Amino acid sequence: MKTISILLGFSIVMSIIGCIQAQQQQATKQVGKLGGNGFVFIELFTSEGCSSCPPADKLVNQLALDATKNNQKLFILNFHVDYWNYLGWKDPFSSKQFTERQYWYANKFGPNSVYTPQMVVNGTTAFVGSNQQKLNEAIQQQVMLDATCRLQL
Repeated sequence: MKTISILLGFSIVMSIIGCIQAQQQQATKQVGKLGGNGFVFIELFTSEGCSSCPPADKLVNQLALDATKNNQKLFILNFHVDYWNYLGWKDPFSSKQFTERQYWYANKFGPNSVYTPQMVVNGTTAFVGSNQQKLNEAIQQQVMLDATCRLQL
């Protein structure tokens, strides 16, 4: 059952990523346009073995509550990486696939870009996951863009 859930989650993520990539291609033409119909896809790379991660977890939890209450188009996923497991305590939510996903971003953002907590917004920007100011700026920038595809869940 866990495998089916993970596969379903990955297929949803891949659909969203395709939309994000199409949206990114239009981003340079649309920056500064008010009232776009963009959406925001937030990925938080975290671990229960990371002592710096609880503030980032709290931030995305509050963001999810606010988005639901305000009917905002925010999609938030927490990816528990497995590279903290070597310390002797295994994060039960960690996955090698999540770590591989974060390293995929490292190829995009640079070799020193793998850390926890790390937040990636619409696949275009990465920053320390507990940085609320950067998160707010990234969200504001992305919602101003016009979405170039639709998500049907």
